[in-house]
Amino acid sequence: MNKFIISGYVAKNPDLKCTTSGTNLTSICIADNYSYLKDGQKVEKTNFFYFSAYGDIAKNVVKHCGKGSYIIIEARLENDNYEKDGKKIYTNQIVAVKIEFVSLKAPNEQKFEYYPDRDLDQTPE
Repeated sequence: MNKFIISGYVAKNPDLKCTTSGTNLTSICIADNYSYLKDGQKVEKTNFFYFSAYGDIAKNVVKHCGKGSYIIIEARLENDNYEKDGKKIYTNQIVAVKIEFVSLKAPNEQKFEYYPDRDLDQTPE
């Protein structure tokens, strides 16, 4: 199973972009806070996770989420490779397949979930 679920705050406003084939896309940065004990002292840390969203998910994220929105993302990890200067380069990408908007930047918005119409295992173009 290839599933990644995380909740956190949107760290910056997402921008809607378009691929050369016409697919909508955006990048979402989520801040996830955690703490641990070190030498008896509580230490606070923040991780930043970057997700890609495609199609209608991307459009809805840009429309409804801004910096400070609290969301839950279900995603999958994808990897790819390409050649650059004769050397094979490997990449990883976390792709959102479902997003629950919990607390949005606009105060009059209500909580809702968005499920894409496309197959969750479909790789975006």
